[in-house]
Amino acid sequence: MTAMPISVCILINRWRPVVLKTIESYTACCSEVLLGANGGFKFEDYPELLQNPKVKGVSLDWKGYGQTKNDLARFAENDWILSVDTDEVADERLQQSLSLLRPENDHIIFALGMCHYLGGRPVRHGAWSTGKRNFLRLYNRNYTQWDEAEVHESIKVPGNARIIRLPGQINHYTADSYEQFIIKSKKYARLSAAKYRKQKKKIFPGKGWTSAGFSFIKDYIFRLGFLDGHAGWQVAKGNALYTFWKYHFMREK
Repeated sequence: MTAMPISVCILINRWRPVVLKTIESYTACCSEVLLGANGGFKFEDYPELLQNPKVKGVSLDWKGYGQTKNDLARFAENDWILSVDTDEVADERLQQSLSLLRPENDHIIFALGMCHYLGGRPVRHGAWSTGKRNFLRLYNRNYTQWDEAEVHESIKVPGNARIIRLPGQINHYTADSYEQFIIKSKKYARLSAAKYRKQKKKIFPGKGWTSAGFSFIKDYIFRLGFLDGHAGWQVAKGNALYTFWKYHFMREK
């Protein structure tokens, strides 16, 4: 498989074994993988991460997700940047798509498909349903970059951009267990609350409870989360808790 001149950029602030699988899936089809360590993560504690000559470690100051991703991209040897998370593994079809990719110009942003997993099980309905949703992840850094949002960041899309979806998908191993999913949800709820406070967003008393209840009903019933069985129940419950915590933390000093 020929490696496309793409620099894969991954922020890492904690260890999960799946990161090795993630790295392997991209070194097979891309020319470089950059790991951006932040939050006290030390590469010397995990020497197996840098054994592949295509993998390079970079230490970064944390400036929120959007800005820190842009900082990592500046260290890349290529202009084409593929930004993924530590738990986002490219399937074989996506690897093939990346290896054959030869963009005709820089004004293209490539979208990827995705399937989320909880505890090793795919979740195809409810809040984690992706369908034909496009995840914008591959771009030319001379043309665009990530916005500076601290959480729920996105790639800026200029008016003359062309969006192309690549065949294949990312398998997103969101959490190894429900307990891990809940810990992750609480972390993102705090980040979202901080973002809303900066925006001086107003909330009415009881919004956390009402929004959480609506979130669960919408995801589990109307978006067919129940079709995923117990995993669907866990995802709907976890997302409802995230919604409640987000508004609860906004009211904290």
